[in-house]
Amino acid sequence: MPAAIAPQPVTIGAIQDNISIFGEKDPGEPQRAAVQLSLCLRFHDLVGLLAFHPVAGLTGEMLADDHEVSDALRFTLADSNLAQIEDYAGLAVTALSGPGRPFHRYTAMVGEAVTRVFGLTAPITEATHTEGIPVGLATLTS
Repeated sequence: MPAAIAPQPVTIGAIQDNISIFGEKDPGEPQRAAVQLSLCLRFHDLVGLLAFHPVAGLTGEMLADDHEVSDALRFTLADSNLAQIEDYAGLAVTALSGPGRPFHRYTAMVGEAVTRVFGLTAPITEATHTEGIPVGLATLTS
């Protein structure tokens, strides 16, 4: 099942002046209200957003920093719709499908960061195995 909006209602916070879209002080900005929406995202959704969304731009060094990874996810989600999330997830699945795939090494590094920061791991399915060895996170050292 693709990324989905969770059944919880949207919550609206207090109205504030001089605040950016991300809640940081920004003089001259119009009034804004904090809106919280819950999304249910899979491992490959997160990896896809962080590895392939142009806003993420995570380097290897940045992937080692939990705050950088979380912050990049915040920006990519603000700049994505559900169809884009699904498309990026497809790119992640393809990249992680084998060590010879384009962007495999980088995408696997992003997968490690997703597991470390968010606690999700790659699903183990028949399609993610090659010669009995899981492909993706299990082949990060190859």
